[in-house]
Amino acid sequence: MTVLYIHGFASSGNTSKVAQLRDILGEDILAPSLTHNPGPDMKMLMDLVRNNHIKTVVGSSLGGFYAILLGEYFDLRLILINPSLEPHKTLVDKLGTVQIYGSDSTFEWTEQDLEMLSWAAEDVNKSLTPGQSNQTWPNILCLLSAKDERLDAKATAEVFSMSHVVIDPDQDHRFSDLSKYADQIRRIANAPSFAGESDQIEE
Repeated sequence: MTVLYIHGFASSGNTSKVAQLRDILGEDILAPSLTHNPGPDMKMLMDLVRNNHIKTVVGSSLGGFYAILLGEYFDLRLILINPSLEPHKTLVDKLGTVQIYGSDSTFEWTEQDLEMLSWAAEDVNKSLTPGQSNQTWPNILCLLSAKDERLDAKATAEVFSMSHVVIDPDQDHRFSDLSKYADQIRRIANAPSFAGESDQIEE
């Protein structure tokens, strides 16, 4: 089983989360570094899911936004870590030159990038609307941080009330420690990947 990991804004595919996921789920974690250009990144991620027969996607922050978008087009199991639901609003303060976390590399974050995310948010909003969504809600695990300094964990928990939600009382937006949720992560990653059998997941 190949699992796709999508990192967050100004991060990369070479982080401690990837190492933790390999410990939890095994070695076959596909973790590309995004270009930080939403249009090409979304196309690349869709191609990766299609070409690698991906059924489980883990997304952190902006990566969670992309994961939800992928879930609208493909039958996926999603593990969302502090997912950003409106990045076109919450990333306005990042306009300009941005340094990639843990690196000397930089990229330009533009109004055009925010506009692309705004367009994508229409499909994400659809996927989060009961009755319009193609998501298999019991096949989603949403890990949230009570001390998230960028996103409202309680508001996100309400959106994902039909899925499995955990609010960690101690972690911040980075959600640096996944180890204590290893069982929940494995359970979702190994859940049936198509609607109609999701009720076999046990808490």
